[in-house]
Amino acid sequence: MNNRQLYIFGDSFSLCDEPDNNVDFWPRILSKSLGLSKFNINAQMGISNEVISFNLIGKLDQITPNDYIIVQTTACNRKWFFFDKPWLCNYQFINDIDTQLTPLQYNAIKSHIAHLENYTASAIRFHHFLGWLHFLSLSRKLNILILPGFESDGYQVSGRYEVKGSLYDVSVNEFENDLDSTMFYKKYPVDPRAAHLSKDNNVILANKIYNSFTKGAVLDLTSGFKEKISSKNNLVVS
Repeated sequence: MNNRQLYIFGDSFSLCDEPDNNVDFWPRILSKSLGLSKFNINAQMGISNEVISFNLIGKLDQITPNDYIIVQTTACNRKWFFFDKPWLCNYQFINDIDTQLTPLQYNAIKSHIAHLENYTASAIRFHHFLGWLHFLSLSRKLNILILPGFESDGYQVSGRYEVKGSLYDVSVNEFENDLDSTMFYKKYPVDPRAAHLSKDNNVILANKIYNSFTKGAVLDLTSGFKEKISSKNNLVVS
């Protein structure tokens, strides 16, 4: 084991909800492959790129150029409206959000969705976020790999490492079709898969990231993963 550390910043694509915390999901597999004694995950379900930035800024003083840093970006239309409730950044898709807010807050969210939602502005903010990450990598000589959770095409996700595709595509491609995906999330409102991926794809993802860090290989999220392995008759939950 060496003294270098692995820092991961992201949303639920970087999380495992198992209580024993010993599931071999991609961060743990990657850490072992890199010969590291430990890894640091700064991730939470439903957060925005603003929160991811905030978490990264909070760790900058302890991160060194020798460390491995993965910034797993999230959907660019998420917004951090409530400082003490960052999990509500995905407000458009939370069915019971009214129970987690005051009536005034809930009405403000509804008004925002009806009158102020602007995807073009969200996309521009995502461009700015990626530019800031590339600036950090260059100015502080940090070993940053950008791992797109959602948007990637048309955005400068490649910097120190070339990246193609997104984790969302890997996740949804595990289903045979859209109907199977709908059935899965109806049965499991909270995805039971570690990091929204099957065991096999967690291993494949970890190996791909390892090859990027150690060999400079292109991180290709568009191919090489298990696909159409989950159907209505055989829902893959781990």
